[in-house]
Amino acid sequence: MHRADIVANTVEELAVWQLGNELRQRVYSLTATRPVVRDITFCNQVRDAATSFNRNISEGFGRLGDAEFAQFLAIARGSAYEVKDALHDGILRGCWSEEQAFEALRLCHRLIPGLARFIGYLAPTSSKRKRRT
Repeated sequence: MHRADIVANTVEELAVWQLGNELRQRVYSLTATRPVVRDITFCNQVRDAATSFNRNISEGFGRLGDAEFAQFLAIARGSAYEVKDALHDGILRGCWSEEQAFEALRLCHRLIPGLARFIGYLAPTSSKRKRRT
């Protein structure tokens, strides 16, 4: 597959952004319930991590070079791992059950390797991508 074969005109067209957005929505739903909403620090930390990966994907998409984009995707991947850990932590804290967290964890298990593959796709070259309008 050639670089020219994959073109996204907007960040929202990227599969990793779509997965991240779905995961973010799941995290918002989980953290809107009791007792999570009472633990303001934990709630904010989980929500911040859940919004971080899409913000980083978006910022990287707005950069001109593949190397910069890959760097922001790597940061997004780290945030996805943070959310995954927070989901497990929420189970241990009794904030939600394994069943309630299942779908969000499934999305983490799709997003993390998806970001890794995208980083690998961008890594072999440091050439400039076509500018999107």
